[in-house]
Amino acid sequence: MKPKLPSLNYIFACLAGILMITGNTQAQNDTEFWFAAPEISQNGTRNFDRPIYLRLSTLGQPATVTVSLPANPTFIPIVVNLPANTTQSVNLTPFINILETRPPNTVLTRGLHVSSTARVAAYYEVASTNCNCNPEIFALKGKDALGTEFYTPFQNLWTNSNAYNPVPYSAFDIVATEDNTTITITPTNHVVGHSAGIPYTITLNRGQTYSARAFSTSAARHLGGSHVVSDKPIAVTIKDDLLRIGTCADVMGDQLVPVHVTGTTYIVMRGFMDPGLEHAFILATQDNTTLTINGTFVATLNAGQTYTYQVNDPAAFIETSAPAYVLHASGFGCEVGGAILPPVECTGSNQIGFTRSTTESMGLNIMVKAGAEGDFLLNGNPALVPATAFAPVPGTAGEWMYAQLTFSTAEVPVGAVSSLTNNTDLFHLGIINGGAVTGSRFGYFSGFNTLNLGPDQVVCRGDTVILDADDDKDTYLWSDGSTGQTLAVTDSGTYTLIATKGSCVLHDTLHVGFFPPTGAEFPAEDTTLCQNTSLLLDATTPNATYQWQDNSTAPTYNVTSPGVYTVEVTDGNGCVESDTINVHYESPPQLSVSNDTVLCSPGDATNLLAMVANDSVPTSYSWSTGDTTSSIQVAPTTTSSYTVAATNFCGTTTSRPVTVAINPELSLSAQLQDASCFGANNGSIALTSAGGAGGYVYNWAHGASSASLTGLAPGTYALSLQDAIGCSLDTTFTISEPPMLLAGVSEVQDVDCFGNATGRLTATAEGGTPGYEFSLDGVTYSN
Repeated sequence: MKPKLPSLNYIFACLAGILMITGNTQAQNDTEFWFAAPEISQNGTRNFDRPIYLRLSTLGQPATVTVSLPANPTFIPIVVNLPANTTQSVNLTPFINILETRPPNTVLTRGLHVSSTARVAAYYEVASTNCNCNPEIFALKGKDALGTEFYTPFQNLWTNSNAYNPVPYSAFDIVATEDNTTITITPTNHVVGHSAGIPYTITLNRGQTYSARAFSTSAARHLGGSHVVSDKPIAVTIKDDLLRIGTCADVMGDQLVPVHVTGTTYIVMRGFMDPGLEHAFILATQDNTTLTINGTFVATLNAGQTYTYQVNDPAAFIETSAPAYVLHASGFGCEVGGAILPPVECTGSNQIGFTRSTTESMGLNIMVKAGAEGDFLLNGNPALVPATAFAPVPGTAGEWMYAQLTFSTAEVPVGAVSSLTNNTDLFHLGIINGGAVTGSRFGYFSGFNTLNLGPDQVVCRGDTVILDADDDKDTYLWSDGSTGQTLAVTDSGTYTLIATKGSCVLHDTLHVGFFPPTGAEFPAEDTTLCQNTSLLLDATTPNATYQWQDNSTAPTYNVTSPGVYTVEVTDGNGCVESDTINVHYESPPQLSVSNDTVLCSPGDATNLLAMVANDSVPTSYSWSTGDTTSSIQVAPTTTSSYTVAATNFCGTTTSRPVTVAINPELSLSAQLQDASCFGANNGSIALTSAGGAGGYVYNWAHGASSASLTGLAPGTYALSLQDAIGCSLDTTFTISEPPMLLAGVSEVQDVDCFGNATGRLTATAEGGTPGYEFSLDGVTYSN
């Protein structure tokens, strides 16, 4: 994988294979990854640093993966849809000049962020196939890569070759995951812009990166043991570019884990480098850390000190009294690759997938607890990893077993996804792919941490922190008694989880705190202003930035017109509070009052109502009667005018008049004609109306509706007379009839002699209308 260095300093190409790790259930799989891409020397047109790829692999679920540069708004995110159990490469070479963390000692917008809808494995590869030289893989460790304290392990044997342009160096690169992240760096040797041993501080926002690059290429001036502390989670990458090892020049590097993910027990297995070249570099994180190898005490280290161990035996067991880093330099011949070793106790994976990309040698370094060595399947075949291939790890009293196996292309085909599984216990897998004269890739892809809830967190009020213990545990018991994989935290406090994974009982404790409120004060409610006035909105808060609805950024805003005003206040902790206020300007009262009205009679009562249409705030009323309510009752005896005035809170008044008139009194004159005879229907009534508002309506009780009635029978007739405005006059009329006419003969006198005219009849009449006439045999008599 790396270029040779002949005596004339000409650079010869080295062929390298591309290893694609798919990783499975408990490998370094996650739904989110952060990475600071290292600068690799391009060496002119030889393009040692390219192509570069992001290798993505799904597990048992399909995933949609988004690749972004959060601090660079011009970068269009790349979205990749992966079916289950597949691997895909994202070519990042077109973006290399906005991705690599260069130049050093500069805040850059180049942090790589990978998010996924399901757990995936991911690693960054400098493929270097343009020159077939100098590649390396950087296994992305997801949540296990994030923390607030790091020490940087580096090799201290080999110098970065100065035969290339640009000159290669060792460096550690940092990416922030949150805004306003304060990072304090204490370099053990000079870095560009800063002196050895003197702490300095930088501030990064989410997605911004920074490179601390060694000032010298000398092995003795590398940056092993440098201390990095932050107030919010960060990720750190180490790289050691184009190391001169004999006739080879090669890059080694990896993504670090924070101190709280390191452990105290490690197994280092020798790879395929030439004798005397393979080494492990053990870096202490605490003072007075004792180091034993294969059960033998070898050193006491203080924080930041490194012990260099030459790996001559096939396997060695490393124990420290306090958490430490182990950086393993391994490979083929003098071609080197670098890997941060995972601690072995209660860590590892049940299944790891990988893809062989070249026909070059492929070696697997496998370590597992005794009793499970006979339960491996490689691509479903138990014969490829037999129990007889395993031997006890020295210093473990037979508790751990190891095996180193190489495979032909028939056993592990080129380009096909291979899978190593063990359903009995967790295991660790290191993969070395390459050749002694072509180059080497080296990496560990098994699960790194036993139980990692992440670093302590301080978040903004109102946020919810989701603590996730991953789905690879058997049982979960949180400090609040819940038993799920995740815990939603909304209150500050210390949260503890006890989980089991096989025979391991795992513990982790995390403190969650909440920043105090921003202190921003906003108008509590929407408000109404008077015309020609203004309102100063003041959101002033210490150490804050502001954004108003029109994108202005002052702490105050002067309102002079109606509208909706919004401000976002971001305090020094990156917490955001916002508020919105609707400002209304009061206009003169839009006053309406009851219509003019007419009363039917003096003293009648009526209600007068005043109403303001734009009554956004209380309005006061004043009537000419002295009343101060919106509705009054009046009962004038003569036509009268009334005035109402409405005054808003600004003192602006609008007046309206209303007139109440008295209707002229309704009157009737009637000509009655009684029935001429008893029982006759020839009575009549003829009316003449006066007064009122005209438009008379005659409502007779018997249903008639005219002013004159004829053919009336004797009786009483009731009338309700209404005028055009509804005033009425109720009265009755009586049609009379004469008494019944009665007639009779009261006396009869006979003729005294025949032929005489001395007879006499006396007729009487009563009733009717006097002035009777009698008719006898056609002769009319008045008496």
